[in-house]
Order: sequence, then C-alpha cells, then structure tokens
Amino acid sequence: MTSEVVVPIENEQWYSQLIEDCKDIITEAVFTSRWALVEGYHQLGERIVTDSDYNKWEQNKAGLVLQGLAKDINISERSLYYAIQFYEKYPRLDAVPEGKNITWNKIITKYLPTPKVESTPLATIPNVTLIHGDMLNEVPKLGQFDLIIADPPYNVTNWEWDKIPEYKQQVIQWLKILKPALAPEYQFFWFCSPRWATDTELIFRELDIPIKSRIVWHRRNMSMGSDAKDKFIDSWEMVVHSGNTSLNFPDEWDSSRFDVQTFAVPQTNFSDAKLHPTQKPLELIKWLVSYGSRPEQKVLDPFAGAGTTGVACAGFRPCVLIERELEYVNVIKNRLGL
Repeated sequence: MTSEVVVPIENEQWYSQLIEDCKDIITEAVFTSRWALVEGYHQLGERIVTDSDYNKWEQNKAGLVLQGLAKDINISERSLYYAIQFYEKYPRLDAVPEGKNITWNKIITKYLPTPKVESTPLATIPNVTLIHGDMLNEVPKLGQFDLIIADPPYNVTNWEWDKIPEYKQQVIQWLKILKPALAPEYQFFWFCSPRWATDTELIFRELDIPIKSRIVWHRRNMSMGSDAKDKFIDSWEMVVHSGNTSLNFPDEWDSSRFDVQTFAVPQTNFSDAKLHPTQKPLELIKWLVSYGSRPEQKVLDPFAGAGTTGVACAGFRPCVLIERELEYVNVIKNRLGL
C-alpha cells in the first residue's frame, strides 16, 4: 500500500500565483476611485471563486485555505469572505444595486450576509483576565503591575465615550489611580493626542511621574476624513513613557530603539482588522510590551478597547484588561476566545 505524499499548500505553484494576483487586484483597487474599490473586490472574489485548485483544497480543508490566503495577502478573512459572497451574489457588475454610486461599505452592510467564516479565536491564550468595569473602581483592587499600557479617551472625537468636558481633571484622576498600581520597578506608556500633549506633560510633572521618553507613533495610512483647510494634517500620536528600570532591548542595535516608529492604523481590510474606532496597531502594542516588560511580568491595560494588549501578550505575560463599554467587552471576548 502506497501512502500519499502531501505537498504543503505554500509550495503549490497555483497558490503562489493566486497570492500574487490577489495582491495586484487589491493594490490597484485601493488607490483609485470609490467604484474601482467595488470593482476590485468583485475581481478578487471572481479570481478566488473561479480557481478550481482553490475550490478543491478549500473543500478538503474546511476554511483553512481561506484563513491562510487572508494572512498571505495581508487582508482580513472577513474581507475575503465578503469579496467571495459579492461575486457569487452578483456575477455581473451591472446587476449591483444602485449602480456606480454605491460604496463598498454599503454593499457589505446592506446587501451581503454576515460572515459565517471567522478566524480561529485565540482561545489558547492563558493568563488574560478581562474585567468589565470602570478603571477608577477596578484598578485599586488589583495590586501592582510591572508594565501599564494606557490608551485613554482623547477627548477629540464625537464618540460619546470620548466627550469629556473637564478633560484635564479627568486625566489627573486617571493617573492618580494608576500611579500606586506601578510596581517598585516599572514601565508605563500613556497614549495621548497631539492636542493634549503639552497638558499631559504638565500633569505628569505635577504628579511626580518622571518622563523618560516621548514616543511618536507615525500613522502611515491616513483617510480623507482627516483632511483640513486651516492647518496641517496630524499624522502622529504621542506615547508618554515613564519608567525607573532598564528597557528590555535586544542585544543587537537597530531602529526599533528609536522614539519615532511607523505603524499603519488598523483597517477592516487588513489582517490587523479594525474592531474599535481608536484601535492601536497590534505591532505597535507588541513593540511596547516586548521592550517594556519581560516574560512573566504582569501587564495592565486599563482602557482595553478591542483587547489588543491581550493579544500582544499572547501567553508570555499575565495580562489584565479593563473595559467599561459592554460593546467592546464582547469584542474582546470574541477576539480572545474568553
């Protein structure tokens, strides 16, 4: 009896060609017009659906090929699912409702079914504790942490949870709660908008929290919604760094030690999919976790949002997440498999 030799899918020529074709379609679509984006997703769905090798492998692998393809072309699995559903429902573009005036977002929200294929949740992540509550009430119960990463509301958007009339007083209150939660040897990263950077520094000084670094996160992808006529468009956010022990830098010296770092804002069509309006990039948070702590040291995120800090800790560091809004508590549960 002869055994079948199974060739890894990444070594298959058809799969390599599928990846290249999908990347080309995405690149062409994203940087042109609104209708071109709709056409691009239609072409993407067509390219995948009509590939006989893809269909054969996907039938046997029960969704795993789609997951792998999403990762290899740096797009979310949800977006690939929508592209496939779009082509299957409307094989001809002239049958799309509302014609060329329709947006891709309206297509997926009004005319396509909710995805039934999702990435496997990170259910194997140990030592992540999620608390639904207000950090002002919860942090004093938790003891001390070696690393705190705090991404509070910025008071710059129209989201209800981001509208804070006495913002400076609120920041003082938050920091007064977090300061006693810092371990005797600690690292502390606090995100803030450029609009409030000066006030934030003054508050740190007032509370005797020493500033070691002013990290600039440069957002390399910007939306037209950020356009302005009377000022330059801000493309960065500050991370105020405080600490009283050495950072966990690797032995080799490279640009990851610099205080200006560039990471793309999460988007719905990225593998780092957008799940929260002010979500920070996973790679940025991984960078802070990696250099701000060591394995098995305790990490706290008192404004958890989409739970990115929990993902970044990924089982190597015990992590506590606190989130006040129930909507995002549920997002975190789904994302982490909690």
